[in-house]
Amino acid sequence: MPKVPVAILGASGLVSQRMQQRLSMHPWFELVAVAGQSSGTKLSEINWHLDETRPEFIDHCDIIILDVHSKTLARELIQSGARVVFSALPSKPAEHVEMKLVDAGLHVFSNASAYRMHSDVPLVVADVNPQALRRPSSDRALHACATNCTLVPVIHPLSVLCQHHTIKKIIVRTEQALSGAGWKLLHSEEEQAKFLDQEVPGEAEKIIEEAEKILEIDSIEWDVQCKRVNEQDGHIVA
Repeated sequence: MPKVPVAILGASGLVSQRMQQRLSMHPWFELVAVAGQSSGTKLSEINWHLDETRPEFIDHCDIIILDVHSKTLARELIQSGARVVFSALPSKPAEHVEMKLVDAGLHVFSNASAYRMHSDVPLVVADVNPQALRRPSSDRALHACATNCTLVPVIHPLSVLCQHHTIKKIIVRTEQALSGAGWKLLHSEEEQAKFLDQEVPGEAEKIIEEAEKILEIDSIEWDVQCKRVNEQDGHIVA
């Protein structure tokens, strides 16, 4: 079966490079285009920030990074053959770029928070609510979002509990690694000093509103605290 040609929005960030890594040998998808800030640069020349070695495919590919802010981006992605786009953009750029690509007929699956709470954009955790991707027949391309990463270990048990019990209050405590804030925080002691052992701004609110959207609940009391800690990777949730 032919692979589906896909593109990534974002080139040098940790999320984008994790996507590049996962797509480089994927059985279903073929990476054909990348758009980012470093337009005109070969993808293989971008600094690699993951601990794992850069995939051989990325080292030897001829992909030239497109300008993610270009007015012709949708046309360039379509010309590359891409039909599906995975977005690793920060929220602000994602807000300006993603919907334009959807309007041009590209299916966009986003890791950004910009459209998570829009009523017509599915917010999906595959093992919990895959039915959210089902839509009435439509000519419009699909625009869907992944949740905040910290919500995933919360929503799995919570979705089961809500099916069988009446939940009155949920208490969540998280300790979140440096990598969750991007590679710059990983490598800057000055930046780390500002954020370590501090509440992660906006994180608790995201967990609450995204969980309520997925589970279709709004009558539960929440107590959520999220702290940045001095670990390189991974989050602990209790």
